[in-house]
Amino acid sequence: MLPVWWLVVSLLAVAPCVVQAQISFYRPKSLIIPLHDQKNQLHLSVGKGGGYDVNASYAFTEKLAIFTTATFDNFTNRKPALFWSDNYYVQRNDYVVRGGLGYFTSIDMKHLPVLEIYAGAGTSKINNYVYFENPDNRDVTQARYQTVYLQANVGINQAKWIDFAIGTRIAYSHYSDFSFYGPHPYSPGIISGNYNNLWGVTAEPVFSLGFKYKGIKLDGQLGGAIFLFGPKVDNKYDAWGDEDTIVLDALLGRISLQHNLNFSKKND
Repeated sequence: MLPVWWLVVSLLAVAPCVVQAQISFYRPKSLIIPLHDQKNQLHLSVGKGGGYDVNASYAFTEKLAIFTTATFDNFTNRKPALFWSDNYYVQRNDYVVRGGLGYFTSIDMKHLPVLEIYAGAGTSKINNYVYFENPDNRDVTQARYQTVYLQANVGINQAKWIDFAIGTRIAYSHYSDFSFYGPHPYSPGIISGNYNNLWGVTAEPVFSLGFKYKGIKLDGQLGGAIFLFGPKVDNKYDAWGDEDTIVLDALLGRISLQHNLNFSKKND
């Protein structure tokens, strides 16, 4: 029997290869938290978090708002390898587009008097390429999925210098495509995994803290996606026919510049 330390070392050695082959197939974006409090209020923000993004929300009545968000990530990042001396590179070509409808109101909470509820939907495309030195010798993850979600925020927006909010999004994501493959000595692009009918439900709590100066807010958001449930799915290229549980989880983070434009006086 192999000693335990040898099994541990072996697992650590192959772990980077396994992780790289399926890197970042679920990439949820930050929550939209405009903290609307009046009609004809336009919220705009530009930021960085899993790519560069633009968010917009407009309160068209005293209680209702529409919103849209778009995130694009078409960059190459150098990352340290956990178990190897060499760094590796992640080249991304991703986008996420979402939109929906929201409801906002004031509530009887001294420190968090604004309540917002949003329902939305969107589509995500993931193309990730992972390699060490040679871009032609790379692992590839490709995914397409659609998401519908319900989100609730509470926060404060009337303090002179600071805004604060907490929010949670419950999201259902369904994959129309999820495959990953790596290099082969005779034929590039050999598929090593492909899952059909993959879906999952996640809870995505965050907190947001913003600092205001002359109408411009520097805002930071931090949180995570927590996998709640989803089915076991078949890998159509698994010769053993085993079913896998694919866990959808991720960190959420964003830093942005935001501004609210008020086109009418409050309580018109």
